[in-house]
Amino acid sequence: MLFDLDGVLVNTEGLKATAHAQTVAGYGGTLEPRQYRAEMGRAYDDVIEAFIARTGIDAQPGAYSDEFRSAYLDMVRARLQLTPGTEDLLGTLRERGYRLAVVSSSVRWMMDEIMARTRLDHFFHTIVSAEDVREEKPSPEPYLLALERLSLAPKDAVIFEDTQSGVTAGIRAGVKVVALRHEYNVDHDMSGAATALDDLADTEGVLALIRSLLSTPSG
Repeated sequence: MLFDLDGVLVNTEGLKATAHAQTVAGYGGTLEPRQYRAEMGRAYDDVIEAFIARTGIDAQPGAYSDEFRSAYLDMVRARLQLTPGTEDLLGTLRERGYRLAVVSSSVRWMMDEIMARTRLDHFFHTIVSAEDVREEKPSPEPYLLALERLSLAPKDAVIFEDTQSGVTAGIRAGVKVVALRHEYNVDHDMSGAATALDDLADTEGVLALIRSLLSTPSG
């Protein structure tokens, strides 16, 4: 099973939105946290460049990144939470022999901080970050790499995603996708997903869904 990280396993999309707004404010600009919705799921550097251009602030991407990193890490250390059901689901999947991967567009320092604080890393057989691929989501490359590392065929996997670019990447990789809904992705088109959930809290229900998707032919 393949999982996006932010907005799927942890509640960090809102933290990122607030950290970007705080960073822009530090340069004298204005950015509402809700404006992050349009950029969520894109490559880290692309998001930074988009916010610099949109707000007209005088900032170099490298300096902006440093300011954002400081603000975001403070928020992660104070407010990070797992999404409901995450730990139970991952533990049950491991116990039942599923091979698991995290596949994220986040840079590795973000992922390392989250994994260290949540102690989720021991559930996963492999982790794919932005630095591991040439092309990020919506390219299928991140998911194809994870499948290769897990020795899984696309038909033998299910992806859990919360962004339009992530759903697109999964579909292009030939894998069925389950979309996770939350307040920051209401404007994302995830109609290509096989189904959508509000959270992962119902472990047995999610397991039944996975079995159903794996037993249903693609196409």
